[in-house]
Amino acid sequence: MKGRSMYYDRTMNPTLAHSLMVQYHWLVDYVRDHEDLDFQTGNDPNKNRSWFSVYRGTGRLLTIECMNNRLRIVVDDTYKKIAPSFFDRPVDEDSFTRYVTAVSRSAVLGKYYMNERGEKKEGYFQTLVGRRYTIGLKPDDDFVVFDKEFVLGFASAQERIDWNRTIVEEQNRRIAALRESYTGNLPREIGGTYGEVDLLGVNKDGDLVVVEIKQGASARTALAPVQLGFYFRQLGKVLQEQADLFYGTVKKMIEQKVKLGLIDWPAGRVIPSGLSGQIQCLLVVGDDRFSPTIIERYRAVKEQLLPDMKACTCTVDGTLVRSILEK
Repeated sequence: MKGRSMYYDRTMNPTLAHSLMVQYHWLVDYVRDHEDLDFQTGNDPNKNRSWFSVYRGTGRLLTIECMNNRLRIVVDDTYKKIAPSFFDRPVDEDSFTRYVTAVSRSAVLGKYYMNERGEKKEGYFQTLVGRRYTIGLKPDDDFVVFDKEFVLGFASAQERIDWNRTIVEEQNRRIAALRESYTGNLPREIGGTYGEVDLLGVNKDGDLVVVEIKQGASARTALAPVQLGFYFRQLGKVLQEQADLFYGTVKKMIEQKVKLGLIDWPAGRVIPSGLSGQIQCLLVVGDDRFSPTIIERYRAVKEQLLPDMKACTCTVDGTLVRSILEK
């Protein structure tokens, strides 16, 4: 999907997709078989670049990048220092296993998934929920996740600002109303614009489903309706301007991921025939324990910024259930 200044299409190019079916099929299977790992795919048509990344929590272990139809492995320097021998020869399952083991034992990288004390970080829940609604999809699930770290692309920073201008104005108007109506404490600065959406899905009725995950930061959790409000209004504008094009991209992304084994598609389930124009926004909290003050603040922020959003937590397998943040 591409407009005059905004674009979105994270379908991987044919060269990378083919490599995941042949050369790197073992890597797809490896991610599927290890519950602490997840994937993210992407494409930037302006740069002729596609990628397939393996994550452990919010830490990116490895990216297979395809640029101008050439493949290469990209790894952050922090990870190279953890297991330098991994990079001495071409990547295969044995070397990758040793690499993942070294990463999982690293105290430095515990903040991305789970620390040495067994405390689950935000990335733990991102992986848990992200897997549950892709490779763990069940027949009765209402929605499927088709993108992770969703973000719209723009030809330039100025065009991003211009396109988002009315959205930010609406966000700021609602934040001002919140300050007038809420008698409790609020941060001095509350931003009206945000970056990436943790998970983006579509349900059986064609509603888009926006999922933002929080863990271990009560103050940020209470303000999550501001963040989700931005995504809600962004996607609302997309659907107003280019609903059919956006649907075509969503359908294409789902079909590719099903073919590559990145989504387990239940027998008999069909991709919606179009988008309904509705957007559901879900806040997912890891540890569902909050003080009365935080609960009160969350509900006040929600009322002003995004009254129809819902708060959830998850079971041990990542299934979403109601949070105590909801009345």
